[in-house]
Amino acid sequence: MAGRRKEMVVLVLDVGPRMHQHLEGAARAAGDYVMSKMLYKPAHELAIVLFGATDTRNHAHDETAAAGDDSQYRHIFEAHRLGVPDAEYIRTLHSLAPGEGQSDFFEALGVAAGLLARVEARTVDKKIVLLSNLCSPVAEDTDEEMVSALAARMQEQGIRLDVVELDAPEDEQYQGDKQQNLNHLAAINMQVSHSERVFRSAIELAGAFVAHEVAISGFNYSLEIGSKLAIQVKLAAKTKQEKFPSAGREAGGDAGDGGVAAEAGIERSREWYHVDAEAFGGDEVPQEDVMPAYLYGAHLIPFSPDDANDFKLPTEKSLKLVGFVDPSGGGIARHQYMGEAHLLLADKGSKASQATLVALVAAMQRRGELAVLRYVYRTGSAPKLFVASPVAGTAAAPPHLLLNVLPYMEDCRDYRFASFQKDKWQPTTAQLAAAEELVAAMSLGEGPLEQLVPDGTPNPHIHRLYYELGRKVVDPEAQLLDKDALWQAVLEPRLDSMPSAADALDQVKTLFPMGQEAREHRKRSAAGKVSTEKPLDDFNKLVDEDEDIEGALDGLASAITNIVFGSMGDSKFTLSCQLVERMREVCVDRNLPGSFNSLLEALYKRCNEAEPHKQGFWQQLNRRHVKPISKDEAIDSEFGSEAEADQWFREHWRDSSALPPPSQQATQLMSQRGSQFGTQYIGTQYNNSQF
Repeated sequence: MAGRRKEMVVLVLDVGPRMHQHLEGAARAAGDYVMSKMLYKPAHELAIVLFGATDTRNHAHDETAAAGDDSQYRHIFEAHRLGVPDAEYIRTLHSLAPGEGQSDFFEALGVAAGLLARVEARTVDKKIVLLSNLCSPVAEDTDEEMVSALAARMQEQGIRLDVVELDAPEDEQYQGDKQQNLNHLAAINMQVSHSERVFRSAIELAGAFVAHEVAISGFNYSLEIGSKLAIQVKLAAKTKQEKFPSAGREAGGDAGDGGVAAEAGIERSREWYHVDAEAFGGDEVPQEDVMPAYLYGAHLIPFSPDDANDFKLPTEKSLKLVGFVDPSGGGIARHQYMGEAHLLLADKGSKASQATLVALVAAMQRRGELAVLRYVYRTGSAPKLFVASPVAGTAAAPPHLLLNVLPYMEDCRDYRFASFQKDKWQPTTAQLAAAEELVAAMSLGEGPLEQLVPDGTPNPHIHRLYYELGRKVVDPEAQLLDKDALWQAVLEPRLDSMPSAADALDQVKTLFPMGQEAREHRKRSAAGKVSTEKPLDDFNKLVDEDEDIEGALDGLASAITNIVFGSMGDSKFTLSCQLVERMREVCVDRNLPGSFNSLLEALYKRCNEAEPHKQGFWQQLNRRHVKPISKDEAIDSEFGSEAEADQWFREHWRDSSALPPPSQQATQLMSQRGSQFGTQYIGTQYNNSQF
């Protein structure tokens, strides 16, 4: 119930000289914190106290100055006293100016405690949030007695202290002053309720203030084991999470539901349209024609309300143990776990339930077995199957079960990756070594130096939204930033903190070609596998193995060219025509018309311009009616229709009567080849059957 009480918070933010280089990140984190308060806890009150400021404005200084001492609580600025946060709070943090005063965190805590001490209500939670790198020295006269007095005052008022410490490498030069401050802080923490979080960079400070934390909530159930045993348990989510603000908070509902929409006189309505407007038209679908559907895989199966009632499985709220399985038998694989994990704990109010669950967990651990549970969240909801793994008790948690959702048959799809079974796709020794070096070079560390720890890493999507909303508050005309510092810090590789990562990446890039480079590499590899001795067999093998098709086509085109223009006479024309037709067939099937059409154009030019003595080959292609591939056969073709392809064919048709006189070189070649076979061919009286 404590979490539902009204909260009074004083945000104490360091803006002094030794915090200047981190101020932008700190102010952003504070702005996100205020934004979350405004959205999710609008009744809570907040104050903002800046220390290390150039100016001085706070109630404690006013009181001591009135008493004749003007030297205390200087450079502490009460930007906002306790109140419900509004747009002015956001403007303050988004336009925060660096201060030039001494950052005395001890006096700042005194000012914050004084603000909370004025709150007389006892039904509120009081908290001070201190955000600083703690690198500026406190006043020289600060002693243990003064520290103890402040701690006692905070304890008396029930004030909780939340310390957000920035421990950036850039501040190592101030370690002496920082250690003294940490000693004072430790003395205070010994007497008051507190928490302390440490961050290594200013941009990561946003992780100190979750946008909207959905706390772990538990629901009471009876775990039924057979018909005679029931254990009182609590089922809870295993993790906390941050969520985006709901649009309903601002938009409201219908006119009768209140909200902004109702105040503006806006009424909601629901209209139905076909998703495929091109096939069904863009007209509105009458509501009586709308039918529910069940998503089965990638298909929607329509069913009427009567069908739903006929097939509805009656369910009641329950949690039952179905049986036990041996995980070593391969019955349940970890990759089949679905959805979120849950915890099953014994009810603290039942000693018998606690003893029974502890015994159950111990027995499962001893036998090495997992339990299968049937779970119905509430009456009428769809049942789920859980696999329960035993977890031994620790100082922080008693023995319990960890639950994961199991799939039904419809949830499983087997997909066999054929490439994983090919020897050529197995990594080489050099590639394995390069991968290992990359993993080691890009390690995020471990222990207290680990980066991007899940519990302290902010959600970049949500915090970017809050940051952009804050910028809009300051300047309604502000445009969305192209780059976001938090987004880059969380999602982009941190090569600057990994000195050997660049070399490791270069090595991986060399050994694992990707993108266009890899495509060209595969094409060269496939092209080299199509020989002129058995081109059709080689090409068909590459196609059957689903090798790189573009490379295989390049190889076949090269083989065709070599066979046609490198062979003697017309001895290989028939084979070459068969290869051209096979290439056309594959290009149509794989929607790669450009490869074939380019080859056809190249063959025409070479046969009719560069080497006219090979026009017999082009005549054979004409008689086989080999023409370009049009869009009617392959959508990516540059020929819009079959009529255009036919027109190209007619324009490029050649018969023997239209052949130009062979060149002198061709005549000599024919004469030489004819004499070898005991026959002399002269003039233009030759064709593909003679040559």
